[in-house]
Amino acid sequence: MSTKINHGRIKRRATLEQALAELVRIRPAFIQEARKAVATVIARKLAFGRDLAENYCLVDEDRNRWSRNHVLGQIEDAYRNQDNTIKTMNWDFIGSVSVLPFRGDVLMLTYWRNHAPFARLIEDAGFTD
Repeated sequence: MSTKINHGRIKRRATLEQALAELVRIRPAFIQEARKAVATVIARKLAFGRDLAENYCLVDEDRNRWSRNHVLGQIEDAYRNQDNTIKTMNWDFIGSVSVLPFRGDVLMLTYWRNHAPFARLIEDAGFTD
């Protein structure tokens, strides 16, 4: 997975407790955004698979990576192997945040794929670049 590490996010004049409270408050929105992003990726894969099925003839149907069964199999594999540290760029929207107090402010490092709604949510919580 290509990880974007944003350095320099800061919440000025805040305690660690205040920053964590804001992050807890926006967590459901993060989950909702990640679910929407994953659903969009799955819908694109299925639509592409249907388009291929209508316009393209595969010699070996077992190698059809865009069929409904194959896409569902990928989801099931990801669910069964949640401890796998090798992430896929296709639908991995997992992120993590590290915060630490520093001279009356709170600094933050974020680790996630480049997904604009995540950055917007962090900014809404009061963290700036």
